[in-house]
Formats: sequence, structure tokens, C-alpha cells
Amino acid sequence: MKQAAPADALHIAALMNQSRKGWDAFVPVKPEEVEYNLKSEEAEIFLHGQEALLEVYHHENADRVICVYPYRHPEAPETLEDDLLVFAKELCASRGLPLEMGLPHTREREAERLRQHGLSYTRTFYRMVLEGEALAKIQPPVLQTGQGFRRITPLELTEMHNDAFQNHFGFYPMGVQQVENWFGEHDFHPDDAQALCVNGKPVAFFAISKQDDGGHVYLLGTLQESQKQGYGGLTLRQGCALLKARGVEKVNLAVDAENSHALEFYRRVGFEERFQNLRYRWSG
Repeated sequence: MKQAAPADALHIAALMNQSRKGWDAFVPVKPEEVEYNLKSEEAEIFLHGQEALLEVYHHENADRVICVYPYRHPEAPETLEDDLLVFAKELCASRGLPLEMGLPHTREREAERLRQHGLSYTRTFYRMVLEGEALAKIQPPVLQTGQGFRRITPLELTEMHNDAFQNHFGFYPMGVQQVENWFGEHDFHPDDAQALCVNGKPVAFFAISKQDDGGHVYLLGTLQESQKQGYGGLTLRQGCALLKARGVEKVNLAVDAENSHALEFYRRVGFEERFQNLRYRWSG
């Protein structure tokens, strides 16, 4: 296995796109995205010849768990996937960290391979979509006196995320460096991260992005002391309205299938479940 360099970005993007063609909700990868992830150390990529690779993605939880994504050219031997998973487990064992991987629920062959390598199912997440008439009805929220939205800094987003999500499944504190990296990406818009403030004090926040497959709500949260006061609904509608104004035809988000409160919250706005993403883990 050879560790990839930014100069390999064109080949890596092509291999990723060939490997995932036909997968639910897969968005084609651009070479510049791969190059950025490698340069910013958001990800490590290990090449297995010209036909397979392993992406080790450094999310905010990089010091707690390693998220891996194996890719194999569809015409290459399936045994290459075994090689990638063996390497991934060795890498995780050497760092003393568990391995985590997600799969669409329709990929049973790949799921069976994960089970054969000792990975266990842990959780289901839904991809939910807002589109059509439901999206057309979205308008910026009507705010009360003292309420308003403003852009936020990477430090503010980090601190609010860590407060709002501390009781959620799989929570790991976010690091400010990760947020700074996101703010520095070529497609980041200054309005993509905002807070709802009440009398100047932030109470809720969102992080959104416009991508090739539509808009995405990546983060939506309310500070612990401000929950159950309707701020989440205001914040969600503001983020969706901004994406709608940018011309997206649908808005995507992910939600824990066991978080019934969040599911009902998104359904009331008009989001619908489209497919399931299954999480698997190996702890050695």
C-alpha cells in the first residue's frame, strides 16, 4: 500500500467515481476536493496499485475512531476489498483506535464482507430530503423583536456544536482546526454558518452547503440551555430558505433513525426519508 500525494488527486477521484457508480446518494468526487483533503490532512489515502484505494477520513472524532472508505475498480478482483479491510484493521490496531464505516442499506454484498472481517452493525441513519412543493413553501422565518441571524466564526461554531450535541449518540468533541479547514474550502460561502441570536446572544446554529446534488444541512443545533423554545425550527427554516434562494432543487440532511424527536421535527417541515445508511464498527 502506497500513501497518496496531492499529485495523485486526478487518478483518485476517477477511481472513487468508478467504484461508487450506481450507489445511493453518491456524489461524484472532484479532483480538487481530493487534493484539498490531502493537503489539509483531512484525509489519508492509501493506494493499492491502480485498482483500489483506502480513504481514511479525519473527522472531528479522529482521536477516538477512524472512519475508513474502501474503493475498488468494478473490473478489479473483489479480493482487493479484503486486502483493504485487512490493512484498515491493521492501521487502526497500530493506532489503538476502533474502525468505523458506513454503507447504504442496499449494499448487502459489501455489508456481508464487513461482517466476515469482524465489523458489527451499530446504528442506522436516514438520509432525508426536502424538495418539490415542500421546498417551495419554505420561507425565511418571521423573527420576534431581539431575534436575528449572523455569521459565526470557526471557534463559535466549534463551541456551539460541542454544547448542543454532547448528549447525542456517537458524540465526539469537534476541534476548531477542522472547522477552520471547512471555512477555507473553495466552495464555502460566508453565509454557510450562522447563529440565531436572541438579544445578541447565540442560542442556535446551522451549517449548510450547496453541492452538485443540491443543498445540504450538515449541522443544526440548539444550545442546551435554549432548547425546547422553538429556536431549532427558526434556524432550520433560515438555512433551507438560504439554500432555496441559491437555486437548489432539494435539501438533504442525515438523522439518527433512533432519534424519534428529530425525525418528527424534520417531517413537520416537509422532509422525507429516502434511504438508510448503516454504520459498522470494529474494535479489535
